[in-house]
Amino acid sequence: MQTTKHISDVIKEQRKGIAILSFLLVLINPFAMMVICHCSFPPSISDTWFTPVGGFFVGLMCVISFIFIMGTTYPGEKRFWFILAGIAAGLVALNPCNHTKTYDCANIVYDDNTMRNAIHFASASVFFAVLGYISLFQFTIITNKATPEKVKRNRLYRICGIIIWAVLVLTAADKFGNLNIFNTTFMEMCMILPFAVSFATKSDVFFKDKKE
Repeated sequence: MQTTKHISDVIKEQRKGIAILSFLLVLINPFAMMVICHCSFPPSISDTWFTPVGGFFVGLMCVISFIFIMGTTYPGEKRFWFILAGIAAGLVALNPCNHTKTYDCANIVYDDNTMRNAIHFASASVFFAVLGYISLFQFTIITNKATPEKVKRNRLYRICGIIIWAVLVLTAADKFGNLNIFNTTFMEMCMILPFAVSFATKSDVFFKDKKE
């Protein structure tokens, strides 16, 4: 029993760590460019790869990738989805997209590479799609009797997962349809924040079961 509780506590800390790192990715990375580097709002979070805070972006994504791949899962959850999310996060970090030429803060310039760019966008798409799946179908698994708080958590997980998938579809349509309606950074923030809330909830930050 003590071992089971210890494993559960470890999983909660791992997921709380992912939630915190995700909040940092959204709240610090883009705005650090504006406040510290006096740059304009980045076209996408990935575009910060080419800027003075690029190491921060790569570091955060690599740590998130490591936790996903090496972390433990609860009974009933399939590790495959967490490992897949981790691999996708790592590929996003290590394969920068073709940077936006008009971005005023890019101080690292790579020649455009079709293969690298394709890997980046495919990996980012898989990453967000899997996060939505985890929130919708992994976090909502009920192994024992559902408590009132678990019902509330499942409702929140589903809301977060639906938001992630809906925004992903809108972003893909905007990107590949050359519509240019949405700011990509804003859309990425709209996917990462629900993902962070979902993982924070899974680590008992919100709607924690009450002790009987």
